[in-house]
Amino acid sequence: MALSTVEFTGNCVEEFEEAFHSVCKCLEQIDEKKPLPESLKNNADVLVRKFVDAGRACEQFFLQKHIQIADSKPEQVLRDECNELKQEINKKDAAIMRYHENLRNWQQTLRIGAGRGAAIKSQQSKGGLGAPPTYTPSQHPS
Repeated sequence: MALSTVEFTGNCVEEFEEAFHSVCKCLEQIDEKKPLPESLKNNADVLVRKFVDAGRACEQFFLQKHIQIADSKPEQVLRDECNELKQEINKKDAAIMRYHENLRNWQQTLRIGAGRGAAIKSQQSKGGLGAPPTYTPSQHPS
């Protein structure tokens, strides 16, 4: 889809902000306890359409600027993409580190549980059930 050049009479961000404030003012007039008048409904529809159109105009403006930068400075685009990939790799490395830490904690928990199970089995093989395992407050299962 080719982007056409859009001529802005003003700053598209300011137009977007004005449209947003207009929608907010309209919504503030709505009383949930009273039925919504048709004129207010129509006004809200018009203001929301203007807001959406202003948002699209902003998006198109920034897309055009991005394309201009990509054409004039392709190395900047590559640098930005490389930085984004590095950030993504760092996030995934951190997630893997957390996963491994959780894995070590669970393995330690299983080792402790297996050690207690082996002690109970050895007591049972000696001829008795033995005393139930005692727990210190920090070891008590929750």
